[in-house]
Parts: sequence; structure tokens; C-alpha cells
Amino acid sequence: METCRRNLFALPEHVYRKFRAVAVASPAGRLDGSRLFDVQRRGILGNVPLFTRLGHGLTGRMITTEEDINTFVDGRYREILWFSSLNTGWLNTVNRWHFPDAKIPAVPGKSAGFDYFGVPLYFAVAACGLLAVMLLRGKLRMFHLAWGLTLLGFFFVIMLTANVRARFRFVFDPFWFIYIALLAETILLGVKAVIRR
Repeated sequence: METCRRNLFALPEHVYRKFRAVAVASPAGRLDGSRLFDVQRRGILGNVPLFTRLGHGLTGRMITTEEDINTFVDGRYREILWFSSLNTGWLNTVNRWHFPDAKIPAVPGKSAGFDYFGVPLYFAVAACGLLAVMLLRGKLRMFHLAWGLTLLGFFFVIMLTANVRARFRFVFDPFWFIYIALLAETILLGVKAVIRR
């Protein structure tokens, strides 16, 4: 809290940079061999004594050695190729249009260079949708105002405090598309109102 208080005006940029670092990544990850087998095996083999104590309760069989663990992982986990394929197609579609990328040059002896991908445009369109429904006059204006500010505040806190992982925006993903649809509806209603005049 003290660090945040002393750097109050730097927080929005910090949140944006953390968000940008994972904006093109999938919050769900891929359900392929690397994710299912390697990550699970590494997690289990990282604490063999604990897993051997809990193994029977977790798996329904006695697990006492690393060989038992490998047999369990190899026998129970399966790649879900259709999901990985669908996920890749979805990401390629929604990330196609984005703000410009940046190349961060290497600093000799300190850091390697990397590509800093631009934030996909659908996030900006969703933000415009959120603002549009918050400003639109009507019975639900106060609801949209309260909910929109809550969503923005929650997003800000999650991005500020969580480590840099796409999975932390998982809860927000449906709302991007809800607010894109609401923006489209708001524009359509505005056009209809102008035509009727």
C-alpha cells in the first residue's frame, strides 16, 4: 500500500503494461501434451512425499514411487486437441486487429530484446461500449454506472496486484463481448432515432 501511495500517478501505466504483456495470450491455455503432461508431472513430482501420502485419497490407488506417479499421469491425462485447435483459431481471429507492436531492444548485459505486442482492438471497443452504456440516459443508467465502475475498479486491482498471467483476466472475458454488443446496440438505436427525425 505504501509503494502504491508513493507512486500513485504511475499506477495506471503499470496496470496497462502488465495487461499489455498478456493481452494476446489465452486465459485458458492449451490442453495439449506440454500443458497436461509436463506441467502436471512437474507439479506432482515437485513434492513426491506429499503426493505419496495423499495419493490414495486423490487417485483411489496406492502411489508410493515416482514410477507410480508417471504411470498415473500417462494413464489418466489425454490431450484435448479439438479445444486447442478451437482456442488457437479464436485467438487468431480476435487478435488479428490490434494496436501497433513495439520492439524492445536488448540491453547488453542486462536484458534480452523482445516483441511487445499491441493490445487487440476489441478491448478498446469493449471499453467504448462500457462508457456508452454508463452515459446513456434511461432507467438502467445508474445500474450501468455502478456496475461499470465496479468492473473497472476490480480489473485495476487484479492487474495491479496479480502476477503477469493471462488467466487473471478470465473472469472479464465475457464482458468484453457483452459491451461490444451493447455498443453496437447503442449505435443502432442512435441511427434509428436520427432516421425517425
